[in-house]
Amino acid sequence: MHVLTAENEVPEPSTSLPAWAGAQIVARREAQGMSQRDLAAAMQESQGTILRWEKGRRTPSLAQARLLDQVLRTDGLFEGLHPLWLQHAHPSWFGAYVEMEQRATEARIFEPQIIPALFQTEDYARATLAQLRPDQDRLEDLLTARMSRQEILGRDDRLRVWAVMDESVLGRALGGPEVMSAQLERLLREGEHPRTVIQVVPSTTHDRPGLSGAFTVLTLSQHNGALYADGFLQGRTSADQADVIQGRHAYDLLVSAAQPVGRSADMIRDYLKGDKW
Repeated sequence: MHVLTAENEVPEPSTSLPAWAGAQIVARREAQGMSQRDLAAAMQESQGTILRWEKGRRTPSLAQARLLDQVLRTDGLFEGLHPLWLQHAHPSWFGAYVEMEQRATEARIFEPQIIPALFQTEDYARATLAQLRPDQDRLEDLLTARMSRQEILGRDDRLRVWAVMDESVLGRALGGPEVMSAQLERLLREGEHPRTVIQVVPSTTHDRPGLSGAFTVLTLSQHNGALYADGFLQGRTSADQADVIQGRHAYDLLVSAAQPVGRSADMIRDYLKGDKW
C-alpha cells in the first residue's frame, strides 16, 4: 500500500503539475498491484523511464499517455492530462505560440537554418535540440514537445502549411548523412500533400527578406493572425495585426525569391543523392 509521508506527499497540481501527474501514476500503479518493473514491462519501457515519469522529470508522449490509461485502467486520465504535461515540456516563452498553432488554419513558415519543426523526423529533431546542450531529461522533454506539435498534421482539418527555406538547410546534414537522408525523404512526402507547399530559396539569391532569422505567420481566423519571430535566447509571439501584416509582406517577397514547387522538390532530390554532404 502506498503510504503518504512528509517526504512523498502528493504535490498540488498548481505547484508542480508534472510531479502531481507522476504521483497519479504511482497511486494508480499501486492500486493495480504493480511494481515499477511490472509497469515498465507492460509499457515496453525501461524502469528508469517509469521512474522519471513518476518523479515528474520527464513527459510521456501522447501514445505513452494513452498506453498508461490502458495498462492502469484509468479511463482517459493521462491522455486528458497530456496537454497540460506538454505546457511544462515546452519552454515557457513558447507556450503562447503552440496554443495559437493548434487553433490556426494556415502557417507560413520561413526557416534559414533547419527543416521546419512540423516536418522534422524524430532523429533530426533530436540532433537539432542537442545543439542546445540540455541534460538528457530536458532533451527528451523538448523532443516529446516538438514531436507532439506534428499531431495537427494528422487531423481531418489538417493545417495548411506553406514552408520556405534556404537551400543551405538542405546541405546541413544535422545528425549525419543517414539521418539527413531520412529527413529529406520525409520532406518530399510532406510536399506531396495537397495542404502543403514547400519551396526553396537558392543559395545564389542574396537579395531577399528574412536575413534577420526564422519567422512564422499564422492565420487564426478571417481577420486575426499571429507572428512568431525566432531569437537568439527565445522567440517572440505577437498578435499585433500590424506585425502580422508586415510578416505577410515579407513572406510574399520570400515566395517570389524561391524556386517553384516542382523545382524545389528537384533540389531536395539532388541533395538526397548525398554527394553534397
